[in-house]
Amino acid sequence: MESVKRALVVSISARAWVALLGIVVVPLYVRLLGVEAYGLVGFFASIQAFTTFLDLGLGATLIRELARLGNSTDGRRHARDITRTFETTYLFVAVLIGVMLFFLGPLLAHYWIKLDTVEPAQASRALVLGGLALALQWPAGLYGSGMAGLHKQTQLGFASSLLATIRIALTVGVLTLGTPTLEAFFWSQVAGALLQSWGMRSLLWRNLGLPGHTPRIRFSILRGTMGFAGGMTGITLTSIALTQMDKLVLSHTLAMKDFGIYVLSGTLAAGLYMVISPLFSLMYPRFSALLHADNEQAVAEYYHLSSQVMAVLVVPAAVVVALFSRQIFYVWTGNMVISEQGAWVLSLLVLGNACNGIMNIPFALQLASGWTSLSFWINVAAILFLAPATWYFASKYGPIGGAAVWCGLNAGYVFVTPQFIHKRLLRTEKMAWLKRDVLAPILVVFLVVGLLRDIDLAGFSRPGTAMIIMLFWGIAALSVLLVLPMARARVMTSMGTIITRWRMGSSRV
Repeated sequence: MESVKRALVVSISARAWVALLGIVVVPLYVRLLGVEAYGLVGFFASIQAFTTFLDLGLGATLIRELARLGNSTDGRRHARDITRTFETTYLFVAVLIGVMLFFLGPLLAHYWIKLDTVEPAQASRALVLGGLALALQWPAGLYGSGMAGLHKQTQLGFASSLLATIRIALTVGVLTLGTPTLEAFFWSQVAGALLQSWGMRSLLWRNLGLPGHTPRIRFSILRGTMGFAGGMTGITLTSIALTQMDKLVLSHTLAMKDFGIYVLSGTLAAGLYMVISPLFSLMYPRFSALLHADNEQAVAEYYHLSSQVMAVLVVPAAVVVALFSRQIFYVWTGNMVISEQGAWVLSLLVLGNACNGIMNIPFALQLASGWTSLSFWINVAAILFLAPATWYFASKYGPIGGAAVWCGLNAGYVFVTPQFIHKRLLRTEKMAWLKRDVLAPILVVFLVVGLLRDIDLAGFSRPGTAMIIMLFWGIAALSVLLVLPMARARVMTSMGTIITRWRMGSSRV
């Protein structure tokens, strides 16, 4: 099993690189395509999110199953058969997605979204091409899950960042050197998706190599994992409804230009997931392996440590972005009008995403135990509240209303969901997690950044403002690290190791 620290550093670095590339090129996309066309790109991203329930829980199931298998010959045979069975199912779903969006795209372009400068026929062609790109990219998700289940996050990080970089570079090249149209944008996505799936498949099967063995499709495997996979499908479906409901409502009630502002805010707020997702992907298979070995003490230690690491990575960044949202928006886009319109939306969305990130560690523990019903029923209850609330506040207050509902929902999760989780798992750790791992860093960061907010940044240039905000983030992150004992101890140990190695290297010279 690879080093947790190394895997986390590589995974976060890879996600950070891809996320930063994505954030940097968004203003270019907006300039070349226009805000309305970029709003259509954001609308398709919501459609893509809605299709994730068609994963049928197979990705999470593959992670859990591969994480529990040994490296023996029998274990490898079983791993290869599981992967081939799930791969075949995934390919069938990919074809289904492509056909579905081929017929659905024109209907959405003509009857759902509100267009101004973009012609419905052009929007229709773009959505159909997007469906093709999504179908070609679909298997890559399963291959990435397989790498995570094999504890190969380091290789996964390098490969995914390289393939994503090529895809972004291809898109930018097509738009800048060719004709900057929606069709050109989505054609480049098609090419990038094909390359991504091929690359991830090659990587996974190389790591599953077993000379002389031909993997077989065994549908008995699907029957054996149906309970967990079905639970994951329910969680995914309800999670999609929760996370995409605001975009679905706003895409229909707002002009596409206004919806584009909301998408821009969401794109920036989603930058938090460049650290949230790698940590979840790292801890889920490790929790699975430790629970399978019945090592509760190690589970509790990793639970608190990973929660504290999540707090260090997420809380300072989210609070700094929330309290300096207007300045950050202006540094990013250089457009003061967009900055004023999107500032409050960005603040609310990023705080909601931070709360969601905090809950990713308890969620990883819950899934690793095979317990899927809790999240499903909590999500169902939230939907019953969220559906009318999103419609009401979005209709009344526009983008800010939708963002406020998202923020409130995730804040509620932090206080409600652990009450249920810790009745079954790590029963004595609930208050320690809530007080030490969650509330302490939140209170400290709001106090520190609240004081820094009194500093006037009006006279600084965009690069100067960016540097000062990065300094504020560093101060906030350091303040959180000081109040989190386990995370602080790990950082001090790592620094000591680095210094020792440096001194040894210097003495050799």
